[in-house]
Amino acid sequence: MENKLMIFENNAFGKVRTLNLNGEPWFVAADVCKALELGNPSMTVERLDDDEKGISTIDTLGGKQRMAIINEPGLYSLVITSRKPEAKAFKRWITHEVIPAIRKHGAYMTKSVLEQVLENPELVLLMAQRMLEEQRKNELLQQELRLAKPKADFYDAFIHPECCTNLRATAKELKVPEKMFTAFLIRKRYLYRAPSGTLLPYAKPASDGLFFVKDYIAVNGHQGVYTLVTPKGKTLFLSMLDEIA
Repeated sequence: MENKLMIFENNAFGKVRTLNLNGEPWFVAADVCKALELGNPSMTVERLDDDEKGISTIDTLGGKQRMAIINEPGLYSLVITSRKPEAKAFKRWITHEVIPAIRKHGAYMTKSVLEQVLENPELVLLMAQRMLEEQRKNELLQQELRLAKPKADFYDAFIHPECCTNLRATAKELKVPEKMFTAFLIRKRYLYRAPSGTLLPYAKPASDGLFFVKDYIAVNGHQGVYTLVTPKGKTLFLSMLDEIA
């Protein structure tokens, strides 16, 4: 699949090339590995789950190239593995600037974009139209949130996606093997394995705010869900390390 690139620049982390696939942000794996000082991008990406990575055809100075790309959960997994002190700052830049820019406007106002706007005033109209559409969507969302305030309050209190991590990353934070951690969660009936093979939370631990189930769309268009552990869940499982090990 061939896609148009958006390039994000940061003085500390350099350039990160991104794609907007079906409304979801994807990142060129080599750029993320370079920013996080992770060697051998191919081997690094190989360790990610299948739903965290993909391949896309991208225009480069040397022509079209097939490159490994990773989605948001995949990026968080790499952040956890990085020993670079600035890894948290990189994650904050991605979550607070890059991803919102991709999702809301499909553009990032770097110096090069501003120069394009000056050369082609029609871009201003296009971006204004996008912002107006986004504003209308936000107004509709605000109405929906007012009607579903108890649920929104619950999400704000317990499961803001930025604070959640997938099972692999959570196991690394707890310093336990991933297989041991997932076996514990299944044994204690926090999670069950669906026929598709996906690990999903039982109703009670999900309603207790220990887990958050998020939708994803893969590069090939396949749709699915994956389970994230919330801060509340991490706190609980940290207190149960003796049982996990």
